[in-house]
Amino acid sequence: MRPSGLKCFVFGITIAFLLTLHIYLDLFDKFMKSFKKTKEEQFVYFDDGPPLRRGQMWSNLDLSKCRTLKRKNIACDPLVRGEEKAIQVSRTTKFTNLVLPCVILSLVKNCSLLLDVHGYMLHSASQEELDFPLAFTIKMHTNADQGEQLLRTIYRPHNVYCIYVDRKTIKQIYNIMQQLSFCFENVFIVEGRQRVTYASIDLVHAELECMRVLMKSRVKWKYYINLTGQEFPLRTNLEIVQILKSLNGANDVESYNFPDYLQYRYKHKYIRVKNKLVETNNTHPPFRYPIKMRKGSAYAMLTYGFVNFTLHDDVSEEFIDWLSETYSPEETLFATLNSLPWAPGGYSLETSEDNATFLSRAIKWQMKRADCGGRWVRSVCVFGPSDLSWLVKQPQVIANKFDIGVDTTSVDCLEELIRFRTRHPDTASMHWSYYKDLPHARFYWNLTQRIGTQQYNEFLANEKKEWKLRKHA
Repeated sequence: MRPSGLKCFVFGITIAFLLTLHIYLDLFDKFMKSFKKTKEEQFVYFDDGPPLRRGQMWSNLDLSKCRTLKRKNIACDPLVRGEEKAIQVSRTTKFTNLVLPCVILSLVKNCSLLLDVHGYMLHSASQEELDFPLAFTIKMHTNADQGEQLLRTIYRPHNVYCIYVDRKTIKQIYNIMQQLSFCFENVFIVEGRQRVTYASIDLVHAELECMRVLMKSRVKWKYYINLTGQEFPLRTNLEIVQILKSLNGANDVESYNFPDYLQYRYKHKYIRVKNKLVETNNTHPPFRYPIKMRKGSAYAMLTYGFVNFTLHDDVSEEFIDWLSETYSPEETLFATLNSLPWAPGGYSLETSEDNATFLSRAIKWQMKRADCGGRWVRSVCVFGPSDLSWLVKQPQVIANKFDIGVDTTSVDCLEELIRFRTRHPDTASMHWSYYKDLPHARFYWNLTQRIGTQQYNEFLANEKKEWKLRKHA
């Protein structure tokens, strides 16, 4: 090849190379911009803060970072809005490993550190809350982490709390919760606990035990709220107080006529066989008084007067004894006692989840063909991330139920939301027409207008006297 021809060839090759390089650089630049945009879009679904490595050592000052880290570094706002992409990110994101000092087993050994790390609300509440203290029971059988998370979310220094740990639970869980109770003057744990058999009178006995503990407290609480360790509040303490005040002294109890197809529960005798309740062929005799049997939820919000009535009224005591050989007496106890004419805060109205007049619980049932973002357990939805957008819209006080073994994000985000609303209260925006129009709230408003609050106890005493006269007639 001649020199001039070689020069042309090299020149052509160089031009081709430069053009190819330019094209590739342009494509790479577009790819990086697209990648960066995608990362920026995804970033909104994650919280700040690097994952922690197990075994990493922190000083006590560094430990305060524990409370800012959820178990998954997931941003909650997109989940609350129900964004599908955020839900998918939550499901695929791995758990954040806590360093050993952040684990509850370690934290309960140092109360001051626990209170700081987990952000317990020890500051003084509003005067409205101080004037309306509450009593809570937490009955639990699993997962100390979840039980402690529930307690720290509902804890206020002026309230009072009772914890009942099922005896069949491993000893370590009881020890953790007992150690936790030692950190507070207003948190009590039941020591003489039972091995609770499902659907037996044991659940009622556990309830009554905590009621007795709370009645002995120096705190003169207004309402009693019973919880399981797998539930979580949808309302702040202030919101709960204002909701309960709107009931005008009524209990919030699910209560309706006992369905015919379920009456075998109290018409047949049940016995315990190897920690299971077994139906016998023996007929269970009717209760001594011809009262109307009612069914409802085991969970409720009860006035101080009603709790005292449950523990000490002679008819109530007899009724509890009679329930001991029935199936699921916890679903009969409050529903029936609440309908007695002299029950403080009681009423004979029908209130139920089905007609949206039961305020205590938000729950999804499989039989109602509801969607469940977690999984179904005994026909009840154990909530997952996609349920958050539904939960935040519900007017109820407590949501049932959660399992951090299935999902941690829904509980963590609810805690974050409750803490935010506690710091920035806005109760005026709540759906007050719903609460004030509840049938039991209206009933008690009319009753107090008619007889006045001062004559209420006298009114109840007369109701019982007349009731007994009618029953013996």
